[in-house]
Amino acid sequence: MDTMTILKEMQSTTDISHELNEIKDSTRQKNRCYLKQILSIILMLATGGVAFRGHDESDSSFNRGNFLNTVKLVRDCDPEFDEMCDSVPDNAKYTSAEIQNEMIETLAEFIRKAIVSDVGDSVWSVLVDECEDISHHEQMGVGIRYTDKKGVTKEVFIGVVRVPNTKAKTLLEKLVGFCEKFGLDMRNLRGQGYDGASNMSGHMGGLQALIKQQCPMAHYVHCFGHKLNLAVDGLVSGVPALFEFLEAIRHIRNLVTGSSKRQAILENALLDMEKMTIAEAEKYNRKSSGNNASKSLPEPCDTRWNGNHRLVDAMYDNFMLVYTALVTLIEDEGTSATQAAEMEGALSKVSTFTFFFCNVTMQPLFNKLDVLSKQFQRPRLDLEAAQSLAITTIDTLEEWRDEFDEIWKRTKKIVEEKNALLPDDDKVHIPSEDEKFVGRRGTRSRGKGRAGVPGADVPAAQSCTMKQHLKDSVYTPVYDKVIEELKRRFDTESMKEIFMGLDALSPRDSFSRFSMSRIVSFAEQYSLDFCMDDVDKRKELEKNLKHWHKWVISPRNPYREEIKELKTVLGILEFMVERDIVVEFQKVFMLYK
Repeated sequence: MDTMTILKEMQSTTDISHELNEIKDSTRQKNRCYLKQILSIILMLATGGVAFRGHDESDSSFNRGNFLNTVKLVRDCDPEFDEMCDSVPDNAKYTSAEIQNEMIETLAEFIRKAIVSDVGDSVWSVLVDECEDISHHEQMGVGIRYTDKKGVTKEVFIGVVRVPNTKAKTLLEKLVGFCEKFGLDMRNLRGQGYDGASNMSGHMGGLQALIKQQCPMAHYVHCFGHKLNLAVDGLVSGVPALFEFLEAIRHIRNLVTGSSKRQAILENALLDMEKMTIAEAEKYNRKSSGNNASKSLPEPCDTRWNGNHRLVDAMYDNFMLVYTALVTLIEDEGTSATQAAEMEGALSKVSTFTFFFCNVTMQPLFNKLDVLSKQFQRPRLDLEAAQSLAITTIDTLEEWRDEFDEIWKRTKKIVEEKNALLPDDDKVHIPSEDEKFVGRRGTRSRGKGRAGVPGADVPAAQSCTMKQHLKDSVYTPVYDKVIEELKRRFDTESMKEIFMGLDALSPRDSFSRFSMSRIVSFAEQYSLDFCMDDVDKRKELEKNLKHWHKWVISPRNPYREEIKELKTVLGILEFMVERDIVVEFQKVFMLYK
């Protein structure tokens, strides 16, 4: 064979290899595009919390589930993807239930790795709560809170851990294993946030105590939202009049929405009320927005107080709706004598001045606590600001405690407005200033004119006006109890040094609370971070703090106006990073962090 023939054969072989490589590259690229589309669909459904699979996913099914239906929709809209779906082999379609779960877990791991990378070597806190899933399996939801490299504080969910039981040792084992699996350094753990259950908060054998044995600087903070919920529970159980009032509106709500027929009557009554003219609405001080949802009676919740708050709010706005529905149900031929008697009793309860007074008393109180609850749920709220909000709310409620006369006048005004809409036989009796409360000493009264609502037992007063009775039996006990519960739940004595230190570091009022001794005591709670046992290191911290305080209050500070706008510890962190002063005030930055 001559040289030219050999060269031609070599060139031909090279061309074939090149073509094969091009085909492989093209196939690989198509497979990647196909997989990317599948992943995009999975990510979209998972992000929206949408169920993936259907009851019947066979080819003949009309509804094959959200995942396969979405794949079909994309195929219909994208001919190239449709062609790829037809060309991929059956063992590489990535549409089976097992592959879906595997991809979801893979995406979750990528997200966790990104979060852990964002945390870096920064300090962090863990947030844990327990709950059962729909299969009654105990599980533990885990979140973390940290400050990133830009000084932004983040609160993120990182996963759910299945646990065989809720013993503190079991939770510790699962939590530490979960965090270490994804690279979170337990040595940097500085805070714990749980509810107040004994297995979580116990000082000896609780999860927080066990973690503190391993991480001495991981201080435990009882969830503020949970503390507020416990405070309101204590209020309701501690004031019989309030408890009976809430039970009454729950019962009334169940009466008027207890069946599809009653629900229809309620909706028809609502439609009739919507026909009221704007002039009539203004005359009777009613909202006439035409929004049916705003006038619904929400379902109460046995474990969350804000479910009762929404019901109290709805009852405050929708008395005429409830009244009309009850009257219609009583007069309905399909209502039995027993049911009619029960509804007559409910109607007599809502048609009392005492019932209106309880509603007018609780509506602004629950609204105020609801605002506080929503503020506690903000992820960028720091501990000092949360405690400040609680104290401010307590101060406000102490002022409201002395506003009984205003509530009395407001109740009379509202009842007068409702009486203008009611027939003569159903008008609510409005007591005068000196009208006596009906009751005998040593007996218990039932019916109208008692502390809570008609039908419950309370000791009757002697020679007492109705006005004084409502003040002594309803208004004052409600405010005394809620203030007492809030003060007890939000007491800072157990973490006195930390709260006082945070208060001293607060930028509010131009750092007027700055106190070197309080801040140093705060730093001692994290002694390993600041080497407080080393005299030189302690002096270095104090020197850095003095320099910081002098700088932030200096009239010549170029950022003086910007500093005045800072209100929270979290704002300070972002400010220090943005203005590139972290290195100069390294110790101070660590304290705020």
